[in-house]
Amino acid sequence: MSCFANEEENNGFKVSGNISAVSAYINRGATSDPENDNATIQTTLKFDYKNFYFVYFNSKLGYSFSEIQNNEKLYLLAESNINSNINPNISEEEYLKALESEYKKLSLNSKKASTFSYYENDFIFGYENNYKKLNYDLNLKYLYYSEADHTGGVEAGLSLKYPIREDKDRMGISVETYLNDVYYMNKGDTYMEFNYENILAPSYYLNLYAGFSYFKEDGKYVKDSTEDFVFKHATIEIAHSLDEKEQFFGWMQYIIGGKDRFSDSQKNMVVAGLSYNF
Repeated sequence: MSCFANEEENNGFKVSGNISAVSAYINRGATSDPENDNATIQTTLKFDYKNFYFVYFNSKLGYSFSEIQNNEKLYLLAESNINSNINPNISEEEYLKALESEYKKLSLNSKKASTFSYYENDFIFGYENNYKKLNYDLNLKYLYYSEADHTGGVEAGLSLKYPIREDKDRMGISVETYLNDVYYMNKGDTYMEFNYENILAPSYYLNLYAGFSYFKEDGKYVKDSTEDFVFKHATIEIAHSLDEKEQFFGWMQYIIGGKDRFSDSQKNMVVAGLSYNF
């Protein structure tokens, strides 16, 4: 949630942050494949020094890359064990039953993923400044998932915002590109978002977003993408300050789903949350 009414310039060192309770964690309009489709807590901590900043973001996920990767390895091992010992003349149904049985046996003796592997950790270093009325933000983001292989994603971003009516509304665009191949994304995959922010009335805010993605067909880990450029989502967000200092906010989003890299349509979805800013 963005709220430009509380922005202030500070040439020294500043610490700020945000704690939010959200009904679901939806990333870039992926409503049919959410990061977490259950309610969760998200935290953000930001350190500013002059025009430079460092941000740490943390959220619980509904899955674990470590667990997914371990299950894939176990399944391949189960296939290898079955293929080397099974009668080649058995039926497909018998083969699948034997494979499932071997997989379950291997799973019982396998090390389970820890709680930490169910969390996303984002580390962002950036520089933000103004050129006349244009606000620009350059940043690098590192995504870390505990205990998982090939998931350390590095993303470069640029954000531009320009006021339409001073202290009333502004529009902007942001572009983020992956710089390396990872388990869930290809090098060169790019996300673009257009946004509009408006103060409807004192303590009431309207934010509009439209997201698009460009996908590389094949990478080191993600193969056979069927889409190269797609409309990802359109989102309408209403936010309301619950106190005079505008530290507590309630907000609601209606997300209109687009498509993902494999041509799967995303459903429409409502997401709501409560945030405390400090």
